Amino acid sequence: MAQQYTFAEQLKGFRKRAQLTQAELCEAVLGQPSLNTLKNWESGRTRPRDGQDVVRVAQALQLTAAETEVLLNAYENGTSGSVAAGHSQTADNEAVGPAQVVPRRPQQLPARPLHFVGRLPEMQRLRQHLLPDRIILLWGPGGMGKSTLVAELLYHMQNQGELARRFPDGIVWHQFTDGQAQAAIALEQIALSWGEQVAPTPRAAAQRALAGRQALLILESTELVADLEDILAIRGQCGVLLTSQRQDQPAHLLVPVEPLSTHQSVQLLRKAAAERLAPATASQICALLGGLPLAIFLASRYLVAGAMTGEQYLAWLQTNPLAALAHGKRPQDSIASLLTHSLAQLTADARLLLAAIGALGPAPFGKALLLAALDWPAAALHQPLTELLRYGFVQPLASGYTVSHHLIYLYAQSLTEANQISPDRLPGYFLELASGPAERVGDWFPANQVHITHLVTTLIGLDNNEAALKLAAGVERFFERFGYWAQWHDLLARCLQAARKGKNSYFEARFLNLLGMYYDHIGEVAQAAEQYNHALELAHQLDAAEIQLKVLINLGIAARKLGDISQAISYHEQAVALSQTAGDERSTASLFLGLGNSYNYSGQPEKARQLYRKSADLYRQLNDLDGQASALGSIGNVYVDLGQLAEAIAHYEQSLALFEQVDSQWGIALTGANLGKMLLQQGQAEAALTRLNDAIQRLETMGDRRGVATNMGNRAQVYHALGQTEQAIVELEAAIAL
Repeated sequence: MAQQYTFAEQLKGFRKRAQLTQAELCEAVLGQPSLNTLKNWESGRTRPRDGQDVVRVAQALQLTAAETEVLLNAYENGTSGSVAAGHSQTADNEAVGPAQVVPRRPQQLPARPLHFVGRLPEMQRLRQHLLPDRIILLWGPGGMGKSTLVAELLYHMQNQGELARRFPDGIVWHQFTDGQAQAAIALEQIALSWGEQVAPTPRAAAQRALAGRQALLILESTELVADLEDILAIRGQCGVLLTSQRQDQPAHLLVPVEPLSTHQSVQLLRKAAAERLAPATASQICALLGGLPLAIFLASRYLVAGAMTGEQYLAWLQTNPLAALAHGKRPQDSIASLLTHSLAQLTADARLLLAAIGALGPAPFGKALLLAALDWPAAALHQPLTELLRYGFVQPLASGYTVSHHLIYLYAQSLTEANQISPDRLPGYFLELASGPAERVGDWFPANQVHITHLVTTLIGLDNNEAALKLAAGVERFFERFGYWAQWHDLLARCLQAARKGKNSYFEARFLNLLGMYYDHIGEVAQAAEQYNHALELAHQLDAAEIQLKVLINLGIAARKLGDISQAISYHEQAVALSQTAGDERSTASLFLGLGNSYNYSGQPEKARQLYRKSADLYRQLNDLDGQASALGSIGNVYVDLGQLAEAIAHYEQSLALFEQVDSQWGIALTGANLGKMLLQQGQAEAALTRLNDAIQRLETMGDRRGVATNMGNRAQVYHALGQTEQAIVELEAAIAL
């Protein structure tokens, strides 16, 4: 195995090779000759603020593209697999201390096209102008090859190290689609790509994520989104690459994507058709296809499938002219003509499968989803799917499949076979996933979220509101778990409207409660309380105790946030009475915890401690280690307020042990941090440092920047207690910057 080198070791080796002092390199990078900064970087005590500083270091040291990538990888991952030329290990290496926060560096690159020719002038213009703080727009009709051009460009720029040099903080790619064409959804993806919590709004979260970063944002099909400016306004120093069918969108540079020349078209067709065509035949076919890359792709797949010879295909084209492909006319009709010609070669099962794909959302899909949509046995899928792959309707991915182009997806939706696809089959499939073995991690959800949203919308459109509302209610916790708040808000509005239209008061109450939770998440607590009160009124009318219980819990939380502690206590006491009457011990345990919080906030710590103890005991009886750990941690918090540090430490240690048993990363991090603070107060600085280092590492992995910054401040106090004043100052500065 190759020896692993830390960022600190790589940096030191490259600097010595360049024969620069620490002060000289720091002045070149930061504009000031600070000896301590480079000394800390090379010792591993601290790290550069972000990838942009690493690129500046590489430029100052005159590193090659490969060496720059090595240094960036070491910075990003903690180590690199091999040492770059010129690195020398020295005897004066200082011990590597705990790593500082390493920012995520997303690399969301579209797959490189299998066949690509031409476009050299466009490629050169894009490479010249694709820079930080610049917006470039590629525009042209659908099927003209805009996305293919983007993918090929990025492949070459990445391969030559240009992307890492220009955009050291990463790349985010987002495709707008019908039904999900809102800036908020793209902003949410931007925030999540850097591990930022989506709060209070997607825009605010994305702005935090991009602050101080030099990344590349790729936004495709922007003609679909009306509020594109909301994204561009917060880009900071990031570069932006847009693709659109419209040219009237804000950009520093417009690059039109025109039809391929006849020569380029022939090259592409013969290459994609495995050289099966004579040049003269290929030239005549391409002339009729109008230089549209998507049309050429479909023709090549038809020929490779062997349904016709090149001469036969040419004869068919000559009797079915596709003049709409050229001269700026809409290509959809001509693409549909080519697709219909290919469709005629498919078996009935393959056509039905294509219709089923059109009934899904505009996103990649797996075999299990297709089988559920059609209610087929597994063995029945192979042949129809092979046909769709052969004719180019779909393409394989590393995991699953995708429709080859959005125009093909729209065509699939128009098939007469679509009438045979019942959307009623899929809700049960998704609800089973939601309640099955994957419930704890929900790893199935991100790949299916678009399909679920599309299905709920489809069911509502068919007036099958009951199935739509059951599905949405059954998966709501996963939207929250993965931070998809923008998608969830949009779906909530549709579900609430459907419940009211169908006069379904039960689901109206449930979705009013969920809407209140959304408003609470974005910080509009008064609006949240208003929704909760509407939900509670309906729940009382229905005598729906389970809804009343959930709403009372949320009302108590809202009242506490609004500063009305007595009202919060009242709501939670009502909820406790309901849960005890229903024999719901788990809810009772949770309510004891919430009620304890309210009493603690009201200045009644002993009452709070008693309730926390009841909660811990009840959770223990239920064998709920996670809940028991939370309750014990809350008891520890009370003892901190009472100044009883030994009791606080004892309860934090019990809590931490339970969180470790269930592998709760949040619980381990937060309880470990609390324990570290208490150990410091008892004079155990080294033990405190160990706890805080572990907590910071876990919080950074989970993307909790606020938690990281808070505990870096706590760690600064530890360094101060250890007599490391300079390190304490560095730590505080890093915390403030974060």
